[in-house]
Amino acid sequence: VPAIVQGKKSVCFHCGNPIVAPVVETDSLLSVQFKPGERVDDRYLILEIVGKGGMGFVFKAKDELLDEIVALKFLHPNLLRTPKAAQLFIKEAQIARRLRHENIVAVHDVDWTNEGFLFLSMEFLEGQSLRNLIRKHRIERKYIPVRIAVEFTLQILSALEYAHRWVTHRDLKPENVMVLP
Repeated sequence: VPAIVQGKKSVCFHCGNPIVAPVVETDSLLSVQFKPGERVDDRYLILEIVGKGGMGFVFKAKDELLDEIVALKFLHPNLLRTPKAAQLFIKEAQIARRLRHENIVAVHDVDWTNEGFLFLSMEFLEGQSLRNLIRKHRIERKYIPVRIAVEFTLQILSALEYAHRWVTHRDLKPENVMVLP
């Protein structure tokens, strides 16, 4: 629930009864944070945090079982308060796990930590988000070359065409597109 609407009163459009938007506790989000050197499930060694946002955190970690670098994406516990929300997340992770395309990050696994936090293990991409690339060009007052913009667009569309056979991507934004060297 966005902070701006937490605690606000309204009326249900369906039945007309009064409703109040829930107030989300932020303490549980803090407990999801890990420091470099900490372990997750005796398998993953946290190396660094690489991103955080309204949905949760992403950490760079070493999968010591498979001896490779991975990204661990932890969802905000408040997004998974109900069993149905957790089941929807797991279902989406199952679908994402089956997607095999050169322009889609590979999802390895979905799991719960010993503390009860749900997370994804996925391919770690060494690069920057499209948002950061756009921001950098804007600061430098330069345009992204047309041929590169067209190539990015073709790759994004190729990934979406493939993924849309099974699922509709509802969170496509420059922050979720990685640009690799």
